[in-house]
Amino acid sequence: YHIIASAGEIDMTKYKSKFNNIGLGTRVITGAQIQRYYITDTPSQGNVIYINDQNKPGLSSKREQEVSNPRIVLQRITGVDSKVRIISTLINGHMYCANSTNYIANDNSINIKYLLGVLNSSLVNFFIKQTSTNTNITAKVLNSIPIIFPSTKMQEAIIRIVDYVLIIKSLPSDIIIDQYVDNDVMARQFENVIDALIYELYFSDEFAQENISFVDSVLRDFQIINANTESVVQIILDTFTKLRSMDNDIRNNLKYMSIK
Repeated sequence: YHIIASAGEIDMTKYKSKFNNIGLGTRVITGAQIQRYYITDTPSQGNVIYINDQNKPGLSSKREQEVSNPRIVLQRITGVDSKVRIISTLINGHMYCANSTNYIANDNSINIKYLLGVLNSSLVNFFIKQTSTNTNITAKVLNSIPIIFPSTKMQEAIIRIVDYVLIIKSLPSDIIIDQYVDNDVMARQFENVIDALIYELYFSDEFAQENISFVDSVLRDFQIINANTESVVQIILDTFTKLRSMDNDIRNNLKYMSIK
């Protein structure tokens, strides 16, 4: 699969005088608002901005269709020496992207949540750190990332955990899943499992030689959830508790991987 990334459609300089921060019109996602698996309402730079409908840009029919559907958005500027170079999440349709972002439209040829999991993985981050020496993560750089079409089971396993992380990151700050573990720490543990699945996908022969596999265990332990699932917080907690169990094969294989 070949990524087709594009720069955001809103020129921040051209439309600067058209923005408002009182919620009128369509939200414009800037690079500073994009975090791993979520959009922040308190960006480190600038404010949350909107553009009135009468000031909205004239876009091609192709771009209008891309804007109207969910898509992956990525920070465009990251420090060369930053530990994490790829920072991406999903946004709903009917949001604009500033030109301080890149985006990947949902073309339905590959699952967009699977692709998000791959992009945010440590393996892809390593690839970018080895191949890009520029603070600007261009569309060309993103398009060079090798993306594998996964098996149905592998794709489903990755999507399930991506959903867990997306939901955790979307929770209000007053919702604590585990009184002893910060929500972000829990999300990072789930991301470690995504990383393991990505390594298994890209290095399947090496994993087979070591008799390590995560796919079936993930499909066993991570039930399908979404934001509307009843008792979703309890389900996430139960899954996390299971993952931390001393005899859990996912946990033990993660430890074995770190040793190897």
